[in-house]
Amino acid sequence: MARITPLPPTFNKAHLHAVLPSVDHDEAARMNFTSSISAFVNTQLSPGVRLAYENDVQPASPAPQSATDIRDAMLAHPFYQTWAALRRNNQEVAKQIALDIAVRRMPQVNARAAALNAGKNTLSLDPELTPPEYLTQVENHCAPGGYFQQFGADDVTVGVAYEVGLWPVGMGSLGPAGEGGGRAAVKWIGERFPNFKPKRILDLGAGHGSNTLPLAEAFPDAEVVAMDASEPLMRYGHARAQAMGYGSVRFVQATIESLDPAVHGTFDWVHTTMVWHETSAQALREGFRRIHAVLNPGGVTTHFEQPNFTPDTKLFDQFLRDWDAWYNNEPFWSKLHRMDMTEELVAAGFERSNIVDGSAPALIPPGSYPSWSGLTGRHEHEVRTVAKAIGPGSYNGKGWYVFGAVK
Repeated sequence: MARITPLPPTFNKAHLHAVLPSVDHDEAARMNFTSSISAFVNTQLSPGVRLAYENDVQPASPAPQSATDIRDAMLAHPFYQTWAALRRNNQEVAKQIALDIAVRRMPQVNARAAALNAGKNTLSLDPELTPPEYLTQVENHCAPGGYFQQFGADDVTVGVAYEVGLWPVGMGSLGPAGEGGGRAAVKWIGERFPNFKPKRILDLGAGHGSNTLPLAEAFPDAEVVAMDASEPLMRYGHARAQAMGYGSVRFVQATIESLDPAVHGTFDWVHTTMVWHETSAQALREGFRRIHAVLNPGGVTTHFEQPNFTPDTKLFDQFLRDWDAWYNNEPFWSKLHRMDMTEELVAAGFERSNIVDGSAPALIPPGSYPSWSGLTGRHEHEVRTVAKAIGPGSYNGKGWYVFGAVK
């Protein structure tokens, strides 16, 4: 039976606000094309990688002892070369298109952001901050300039490029405003802690704040803080929040390693969405310790990430999911998958009996997209193959892996 590639929703369904620029016909067409290519690679071509291994490579190779052994054996296979090259090149093209769109509108967008940020006490930037090298030495996701490039004072170009670039890479699967993770976090914590009423919430590694705003929407009486090491992302995220009607959300430029209750106060909920795969083992462990320090007694920390490997994860599936570490500028990706988050949280000070886990798909507001469109996650072909996580066993292999703890 032939596979059908779902057509992703087109970019005109993305949520446009006062800081995010509209695009012209050709720019939208380029993004829609790269989005469709991503869907084609994930649904049509990715299963062929497994067939190439099982039919051609595995029978002719010694039994692999690691995922790296499989990669070494697969490198010469033309199908794998085609699949990997198409996936990498499409990622680069999507990110370059997004940056081009942002650069073309730089003066107007910077002016809008500056006007929205002017005179507000909810934006705190630190011009003396030195971002950690694990963030500055790599252009994560092949984004030109990474998260820190600035073209002048008060520049937000990187923020625009980041938000625009989420659409073709994510194929619209994160929601019209890229808020699917935040909405899912609200639903997840509400189901497990129905009486939870946090007074202070921290979204750590918040980027441009797309997943922060749903937290503020769900808990309007709470003080919500978005924190990230990138000055342009914090500047853009603050202007974006102002434009979208979330004027009380605070945006604070700081590193994970500088999180300090004496400086930033304490929190009832500390959340991250897809943050730890862009850090390092040292930063993750230091981050967990600092989260424990800033959490109030009875507070909750939750983390949305790619699911980790378990003893049951087959070597081929490890090889497939390690692709981003080799070819998508995610050097910590592979190491993270092999860490036990329960043990890491316990080492940071949390009680083993208070560790929680689960899974959560992105939540898209009903009616956001036309009925003819379909959604496919960029890593959907990978997470389908993942065994249940160690621990309570609630991870079902779909969407984000959620882990965390109660203090």
